[in-house]
Amino acid sequence: MKVITYAIAKGGTGKTILTANTAVALANKGKKVLLVDSDVGSRSLSHIFNIDGGEGIKIEKTNIENLDILSIKKTIVEAIKLDINHIKNIYSLDYDYVFIDAPATSSGVETYLSLGVSHYFIITLDYTTLGPSLQGAINTLVIGKNYLESEPIGFVINKSDFISENIIRDISKILNLKNLAIIKKSHIVEQSYSNKILAYYEDKGFKQEIDKIVNELEKLKDKGEKKFISLVEKLRSGVIS
Repeated sequence: MKVITYAIAKGGTGKTILTANTAVALANKGKKVLLVDSDVGSRSLSHIFNIDGGEGIKIEKTNIENLDILSIKKTIVEAIKLDINHIKNIYSLDYDYVFIDAPATSSGVETYLSLGVSHYFIITLDYTTLGPSLQGAINTLVIGKNYLESEPIGFVINKSDFISENIIRDISKILNLKNLAIIKKSHIVEQSYSNKILAYYEDKGFKQEIDKIVNELEKLKDKGEKKFISLVEKLRSGVIS
């Protein structure tokens, strides 16, 4: 299993749309994929796949073969505080990929806890607000990689008009990561953000960039339960002050 999150300590970068479309691309290749929707504010993932979640915590099938969704009904902070087993159980499920989608709160706590649960993460940069995005990316990398044992795969530049190779190289040097994809602006992609719909089947250029990301994800090694979960348990029981 590979548990992955699109991450940055900044909102509005398009993480949820990228998560949904990447999951669809993997499911189309026959991979078993679970989406964890922990964004209790917008429930964007659930809306995209017309899932209402119902009562309790349960996995529901989407209309895409091989793709299921888990709506945990509470923020990942609340889930960890109330019942760590909901998080631990993710690692024992029969899926090839699990994607964690959490909101980017002002404190960054939700983002960082998602990183703690995830084996890997992808930095998401909004080209229309590149400066703040880079600052958020640097903070996310430092905490995710050095403290939460989550491995950065690379970065995606989202909402781009035109971007030169020089800028891409500069960003790669700043973040010490490779560029995985550049998502260019288009009418269909913009509509997917506002209407919470999939663009993978509608925009050829978008599909090509998502497929590039998928090719990188397929190279990654499967991993088991993370030490982060044990650390949280110790913190909760008061072993660590």
